[in-house]
Amino acid sequence: MRGAIVLLLFVFLITNNFIINALASSGGVPPGVVGKNKIAASQTEEKRYEHQAISSSKSQISQGIKSEEKTKTLPKTPPTLDKKTRKRIELIKNKKAFLNNSRWQIEVMPLKGGEKTSDYLIFKDLKIGVESLLKKGFSYTNYTLTLKDNGNMVVETMQTSSEGKVVFIKAEVSSDGKSLRGVMSFPEGATHKDYSFSSKIKQLIH
Repeated sequence: MRGAIVLLLFVFLITNNFIINALASSGGVPPGVVGKNKIAASQTEEKRYEHQAISSSKSQISQGIKSEEKTKTLPKTPPTLDKKTRKRIELIKNKKAFLNNSRWQIEVMPLKGGEKTSDYLIFKDLKIGVESLLKKGFSYTNYTLTLKDNGNMVVETMQTSSEGKVVFIKAEVSSDGKSLRGVMSFPEGATHKDYSFSSKIKQLIH
């Protein structure tokens, strides 16, 4: 009985070895090996996919950064202005140049009545200032210039002193540039101190 069992075991081992060799010679792979190869192939495919995904993500981020940097460096295209607007802008530029480096002796009068005083309204470096205010901590400021239909030039600005005081200045210069008149307003809380001024005396400064 024992000899029969040993014989059967011997036959099984030879048969199993024969099957494995036959599969190997024909290009086949035993089931256990196939399973291991499938797992290895699956893991390799997953790693390849992850690598491609990471590379693609880096490429997209890099392209996004380059695109953003390119957008930042691109000059902004100025809006197209019609001929009439361009002509008006050029005219205002010329009027500012005409007023520049001029000093007007003005007579100042409180609107609510009071003593008349003398002062100077100065156009310098394409900015405007009032001599008495410059001595009180105010500075020259930029101003806007608009043209009226009659050719007069309207000049407006707001100035703030080193102490935080504010003054609004508005002047109208005649079209021939020989006279001007205007107002200065100092807001103080709920009230205003308003003054009118005028001039027909202009000096050129350098």
